[in-house]
Amino acid sequence: MAAAPARTPSAIGADTAMGFDAVTDGYLNSAALAACFDARATVAAMLAFEAALAAAAAELGLIPHAAATLIGRTCVVDAFDLVAIKHATAASSSAAIPVVDQLTAAVAARDAEAALY
Repeated sequence: MAAAPARTPSAIGADTAMGFDAVTDGYLNSAALAACFDARATVAAMLAFEAALAAAAAELGLIPHAAATLIGRTCVVDAFDLVAIKHATAASSSAAIPVVDQLTAAVAARDAEAALY
């Protein structure tokens, strides 16, 4: 069996007549899909996770229900500084750190004890 030909840079980008660089670009590079992974959507999903985690912890008796409720109510993406999260993510290599830092600060502004959870 003959070895597959090596992919050269010119071969990789050869399908430029249609503007595609890969077989999947036609549907994976759509504006609708990009919106699913932009900063706002990503942080909103992370906040939904944090709210669900707090609710589950409260149901299990691990944290007070009042703290879970406040955490859930604070997980509103429009209240978060997405530019600061992007910069801090680059510095920490994890979006979780700046998101949780901002969430903790926002909860602490309302209830210092709830911010401990």
